[in-house]
Amino acid sequence: MKILSFVIGSILVLAVASCGGGGGGGGGNNGPFSVVRVELPGKDPLNIVVGDDDRFVLAGYEVGTGRRVVLHATAWSILDNQSVGTIDQSGNFHANAAGSARIAAQWDGVPPAQPLKITVRPQGLARLAGHVRKIAGNGPVEGVQVIFYNVGNTEVGRATSLADGSFLAQVPVSAVKMNFDEATLHGRYLLQWTYRDVTYQAGDLIANCNAVFVLSNPPLTQGQTGNIADPLLLYLPDAPPPFPDGCK
Repeated sequence: MKILSFVIGSILVLAVASCGGGGGGGGGNNGPFSVVRVELPGKDPLNIVVGDDDRFVLAGYEVGTGRRVVLHATAWSILDNQSVGTIDQSGNFHANAAGSARIAAQWDGVPPAQPLKITVRPQGLARLAGHVRKIAGNGPVEGVQVIFYNVGNTEVGRATSLADGSFLAQVPVSAVKMNFDEATLHGRYLLQWTYRDVTYQAGDLIANCNAVFVLSNPPLTQGQTGNIADPLLLYLPDAPPPFPDGCK
């Protein structure tokens, strides 16, 4: 009887092992994955500059844990506007011309990979650096987009905050104002934010409610980096902010 139990147990172990332990997004990687997407680690995909060489990766995020796993892409391609650059089958990209496009990847698994929108900027623009932080605890805020405007409130550039809350935008020297893309604020309370003790409204709920940024090393100059004095502060989703008093 003990021998029979051992044999049955061994068969069950082999059966589970052959199924990969019940995991699997495919392609021999861990999983299953809730999201698989193209990424550009450590760099804002909206501020690639003509002549840059970058490497894109394919990353999956596991169901439940959210653990990030770098996956093997079987093919890479440029969608919408192939004139912006070239990409090889290892994800290495060279920027040839200014414009917007999407970087796409394929892999042997599910779900399908989400393409990444990129913007290639021309050479010779000014660089504009800053930080986005939480107003409570002063921690960094990742993945929000800051939009830059000229004096007429026309958009002239944008940047995405990285893991440490920093951003670096390529903009013309006509850039003087800033605000947030409300679609990237992920449900934050009333979409309000603060800069230098003044509160502003993100988006277009209040027209042209944009902050005039102050540089710690003026003026904004082509080919050089201007640093925005003081961080842009976002409120926590459950904390009511003050009424926007910067919309004038």
